Amino acid sequence: MEYWTGYGRPAYGALRAVVAERKKDDPLAPVTVLVPGNLAGAHVRRALAHGVGGGPGIAALEVLTVDRLAERAAATTLSGSGRRPVTAPVLAAAWRQVLATGPGHFGPVAEHPATVRALAAAHTELREVDGPGLDAIAATGPVSADLIRLHRRVAGLLATGWYDVADLRAAARPAMPPDVICFLLDDLPPSAQALVDAIPGRVLIAPIEAEVAPQAIVTASDADDEVREVVRRVMARLRETPAHRIALLHGADRPYARLLADHLGAAGIRWHGRGVTPTAERRLARVLTNLFAAHRGGWRRADVIGVLADSDVRATARWERISRMAGVVAGDDWDTRLKAHAARQKGDAQAADELREAATGLRDRMRDGEALGTWATLAEWGRQTYATLTGDLDERRLPESERRAAMTVLRTLDAVAGLETVEPAADLTLLDLTLGLELEDDLPRHGRTGDGVLVAPLSEAAGLDVDEVFVLGLAEDIVPGRRGTDALLPDELRELTGGRLRTTRDRIERRRRQLHAAFAVAPVVTASYPRGDLRRSTERRPSRWLPEAPLTELPSYASALSAATELATDQEWRIRAAAADRLDDPIVALSAEMRQQRESPGLTRFDGDLSGHDLPDPTAGRVVSPTALEAWTRCPHAYLMEKLLRIRPVESPEEQLTISPIELGNLYHHTLERFFVEQDHVGAVPGGATPWSAGQRAALRQTAVEVAQDLSVRGQTGHRLLWRRELAAVLSRLDAFLTLDDEVRAATGRHQVRSELRFGLSDDQPPVPVPLLDGRVLLMHGSADRVDRAGDTITVVDYKTGSAHSFKGLGVDDPTRGGTKLQLPVYGLAACLALGALDVPVTAEYWFLHSDAGKRVELPITQAVADAFIASVTVIADGIAAGLFPHRPPGDDGFGGHIPCRYCDPDGMGAGELRDRWSRKRQDPRLDGYLRMIGDV
Repeated sequence: MEYWTGYGRPAYGALRAVVAERKKDDPLAPVTVLVPGNLAGAHVRRALAHGVGGGPGIAALEVLTVDRLAERAAATTLSGSGRRPVTAPVLAAAWRQVLATGPGHFGPVAEHPATVRALAAAHTELREVDGPGLDAIAATGPVSADLIRLHRRVAGLLATGWYDVADLRAAARPAMPPDVICFLLDDLPPSAQALVDAIPGRVLIAPIEAEVAPQAIVTASDADDEVREVVRRVMARLRETPAHRIALLHGADRPYARLLADHLGAAGIRWHGRGVTPTAERRLARVLTNLFAAHRGGWRRADVIGVLADSDVRATARWERISRMAGVVAGDDWDTRLKAHAARQKGDAQAADELREAATGLRDRMRDGEALGTWATLAEWGRQTYATLTGDLDERRLPESERRAAMTVLRTLDAVAGLETVEPAADLTLLDLTLGLELEDDLPRHGRTGDGVLVAPLSEAAGLDVDEVFVLGLAEDIVPGRRGTDALLPDELRELTGGRLRTTRDRIERRRRQLHAAFAVAPVVTASYPRGDLRRSTERRPSRWLPEAPLTELPSYASALSAATELATDQEWRIRAAAADRLDDPIVALSAEMRQQRESPGLTRFDGDLSGHDLPDPTAGRVVSPTALEAWTRCPHAYLMEKLLRIRPVESPEEQLTISPIELGNLYHHTLERFFVEQDHVGAVPGGATPWSAGQRAALRQTAVEVAQDLSVRGQTGHRLLWRRELAAVLSRLDAFLTLDDEVRAATGRHQVRSELRFGLSDDQPPVPVPLLDGRVLLMHGSADRVDRAGDTITVVDYKTGSAHSFKGLGVDDPTRGGTKLQLPVYGLAACLALGALDVPVTAEYWFLHSDAGKRVELPITQAVADAFIASVTVIADGIAAGLFPHRPPGDDGFGGHIPCRYCDPDGMGAGELRDRWSRKRQDPRLDGYLRMIGDV
């Protein structure tokens, strides 16, 4: 018996009539209804639960999908014969097994996971094709012949111990119950259609097509605005229509599924439907798969920290910081560099040891797994490893989504033990692939069916019973969509199967029927489409199947907000109020004030004016370094961030290809300090024209190698191959330094009296007092590298490893380079105080050891030099005490990975805006002294 009807209410009216007829003599007469899907089944149960034939409620009703009916009829028989259902991991294992023993033309790509995925998908489709159809495909060419040959081998391998959906349907056909009501079963696969045809006395309620159009069409600039508008309309409809009577159907999961979930959530609208977050993305699922990724990637720092962050660990933030400080990059760094860090940093020793034990423990566990070769042992290893990562799940308070993810992982690990009958040999790689296959394809539903608005793809339209439908994404490239070519089963092969495989034309027609069902399933339908795709900067056209209907065009997000009579989220209400200048929000008002003040001339509290706050006065007994004062000169804002607030950029050891300039300087300084101390201890430091001996030169090289080894253990030297070249250059330049020292001593008669001059760094090293112009005193600390004497003349030397470019012009006419070079005058005064010789000639000089090796910059410390130095230091101290910390960005944005000022350009996107701001802020009269000092007047 057949009933032809439309979708939606007409279909449900026919269903109620048929069920009422079945139950008119006996309300308890059993009735079975076959539905196109689980969602349709829920709507059928809910519709019939209201009663049929004038009676309240319904009893003895079964609502099943075709495959669920097949399970009821044949699963017990198949299981009783020792066969188990084929799962995705089982099918993948079978394909790997047959590919390993005769891949044919698939040999070059047989081991790639994508090959197995594609062949398994083709196998599932080919299970619908009979023998002659398979033979016809095999006869078309060698690749097709190998595909069919391997397909048959896989089917034969699984036939004895497993069954798939095609087996299930075939086994169920003889056992079909009579008089089943088939509700809107359209476009079934051949094996499912054969099962339905085998039902004796079946009643068909089949859909018919009629001209139907939506009541309204909405078009927006892109998918995001389209979803926003639909959510606003849903919010308005909820005043009159219950949420469970509204459905949102979309033409493509991407981007609509996630956009709808996000915007409905922001509007506080409950919804149900397919979830948007696969189990693989849940924290308690990815912790194990990320462990495999860390193992494959050589135990990179970020990968290991990611695993620990997702596991049952509470100290991950501190561990991440320690791993950076220790210079951990990958591999054995977790052992060697963390040990070295624990020895250097006693405060971090315990945490560093705990991190080392955790990381090396994971590595050892993966090595244990590499020794396993069967699915059973790997499954047990996986359960134990997962328990180590997650702890006792029963004792943890977990969100339901995370608990479900953990149960899915454990269930998958239990199931893989049974793969041995298909694939006897296994390893960690296969376990990783199997877990990924299961977890990525597992997409749990969101919400409870019937609780809130329905969100579903167009394919779920048939069988719905709702009052209002919104159909989104009706652009031509989405519905029907772009035509693609199946590399394994193109249309010319599909056409040889007598309709058992869908062709591209069939899929397009199916898509059209789905859209027709969406338009017909409810009395009120609104369709929508985007005019563009901002993600790809492309235009879109409306779908060819979109009929004529009243059109509402939303020019932009702003126009939609201004014209809408209903807004969905707090954000939209706030934006509309702000546009009308009626938003009473102190944060927004403060933001507007900030923008206004930053556009004004002169400093404000939003761009560096901290006057009136309790700031540390450099002259109030604190001891400061000349380099700290130089930092204020270069960029007062950077001084505030780094020196006062202790905010420093976080460096990633992975990004360090070569030794940093700071550590290169430390290498030279520590090497020369140790060398000179050792030589001075034995009285071997030469003076005058006495040269350094070959043995002493060898001792310097050995000292440099030892200091470099310590830096390498700490992870400060970059890539080992680049470091090998850099170290060779360092050793060569150190030897050249001794030659330069010989030449200078021979020409001047100098001899070294101090190998290191420290002041203000400890109680027995008093700071250097520097009197300012107004009588205040600034106490300074620092460390010069050596002090020489030639008669009464004192020479202080400071080693530099950088370029001499920034020192160009340093001399008696400009002894501080605009306040950016303050070390030499302080070192000269410190040497006089340390040697008790205040009235002797003093010269301070820089010796360049690396980039400009051999260059020297001398500065006689005359009274004029001292006066200029004091004037610069006074300006700097006054500026700090007055709370003046504006941005003074560099003149350009650098190049490559070099960023001149991390505090002006923290994201590496350039500091052009700050340069424009500085051009305004420098007009503040409080900066006049600073501008004169730096020569910017």
